[in-house]
Amino acid sequence: MRKFVAVTSLLAAGLVGCSQPVEFSRLTFDQSVREDRGQEWRESDKVLLDYRNPLIRLLMDHDIDPKKVSMRVDPEDDHSVILSAAEKVIDQPGMAGFTHDLKAIAEARLPLTLTFDLALPDDHESRTYTVNVKLGRVELSHAYGLGHAFSDALTRSRPVTEAHCAVAAEISPTIPIKYFDFRSDEAGKSHQLVVSLDDYKGEVDADLTFSHQGLQALIESGEIAVSMPVDSSARSDMFQGRLGQIDLKLGPLGKVEHSSGRVDRVRHSSLRLKCREMALSHGRPFTFFMDDSLDRLVSVAGRYSE
Repeated sequence: MRKFVAVTSLLAAGLVGCSQPVEFSRLTFDQSVREDRGQEWRESDKVLLDYRNPLIRLLMDHDIDPKKVSMRVDPEDDHSVILSAAEKVIDQPGMAGFTHDLKAIAEARLPLTLTFDLALPDDHESRTYTVNVKLGRVELSHAYGLGHAFSDALTRSRPVTEAHCAVAAEISPTIPIKYFDFRSDEAGKSHQLVVSLDDYKGEVDADLTFSHQGLQALIESGEIAVSMPVDSSARSDMFQGRLGQIDLKLGPLGKVEHSSGRVDRVRHSSLRLKCREMALSHGRPFTFFMDDSLDRLVSVAGRYSE
């Protein structure tokens, strides 16, 4: 009996001496990070691998054993990841650096804005429109109209065209621009943006500037082009003087075959995926709005976050 009591006492003492995990950080993203998101009935607290694995690598970069840090999705908010660990792990020197790197990602997500500077004639006041921009939806386009579809259907031909990739950039508030285009000089080297306003007759020269320097550099170099929206609804709004979307043209995707005015679904899906990958290959700011990565992080709260 005495041995049993003694062993029990030692176990109790050991349990008391153990450091219990405590929550030390909350990471909030701009979309769900739950492994089984879209399957609400499962209610899992597991973190999607696209977020979990980069967090594990970041912990290791700061000499923190990821096996000693638990990650779970907040049951009340599936946009948030809760990190927990024993106090001795939280107190490690690398934990401050780990948190600092996460904060740097969140702080890099500055609002993306777009500015139109319009050069109106001297008898009119100059105008500047600065709007917020949200990237995301990919758009596919190709030179194939309704007339082509009818004639090809009659001849039973299967024409092939080049598909092009673009990313829709939604802007708010809308701007009273009815259309815009780029005019080239005779040598085809200089390109001037011109716009048509809802309340002004004729075209007006304009400058377009994105707040993100990397995106602006891609546009100035010609690697990415700005164009009117492909989406019919957005284009209709623009023609009525409510420009609410522009497209960022990324380049050609490959050939597509048309059959009775349609493109094979599998081919269409593969092109959309390729377009998305093309956008993500440019990095920020596209990764701030698209796909799953730590670039979707919007805030860090908890220990070392002040």
